[in-house]
Amino acid sequence: MCSEMASERSPLPCLTSLVLEGVEFTGDVQQFEDVVQPFLASASQTLEPDDCSAVPEAFCDWLDPKAGNWPGLETLSLENLENNGWSWG
Repeated sequence: MCSEMASERSPLPCLTSLVLEGVEFTGDVQQFEDVVQPFLASASQTLEPDDCSAVPEAFCDWLDPKAGNWPGLETLSLENLENNGWSWG
């Protein structure tokens, strides 16, 4: 359901906080991109993918400042973020 909802929307210019709590991704990069992609250029100041599982390792690349994602990001929470082979929190 989140994939459908996210892919139908464009970035929300007034969005200041994006919280994905307890989402179980399949480890599939495309599924994760479908959910998060619309928000990469948003004005989000807070990003919290907390307690999410099977997050693809590609997510780490999206956090690289050179990628230009989440340009106004001030707070990043990675509590209990997990994937096969790595975890934060």
